[in-house]
Amino acid sequence: KEAEEKAMGLLKRVNLAEQRDRADSVWSFYRQLIELRRNPEYAEAVVYGEMVPYLAEQKNLMVYFRKGVDKTLLVLGNWQAEPQKVALPVTVKQVLLNNCADFALEDECVTLEGWQFAVLEL
Repeated sequence: KEAEEKAMGLLKRVNLAEQRDRADSVWSFYRQLIELRRNPEYAEAVVYGEMVPYLAEQKNLMVYFRKGVDKTLLVLGNWQAEPQKVALPVTVKQVLLNNCADFALEDECVTLEGWQFAVLEL
């Protein structure tokens, strides 16, 4: 019951006016996703690229490739509160989107914080 009441209080505080003013909000992250889709450099991979699952067996983790003609992106999402390590198949060129303050990239691995989502260029 207490968790339910806490969630309802959070819902009352989260609204568009509050989200627009914060760079770390869900609204801002979705705007960045839309901008990535519209960016001519990445649009072919994002819009028309082949989607190839990666690490499908790892629990509470969403990871897939978007493979275009010239670009390959890796989309990562941690669907749990606890951090998860993700083995990277190749070297990352750059982090295009990230909804957390930090991005823990080490060697051939990344540690995603709870609820962290990112798009990487490979």
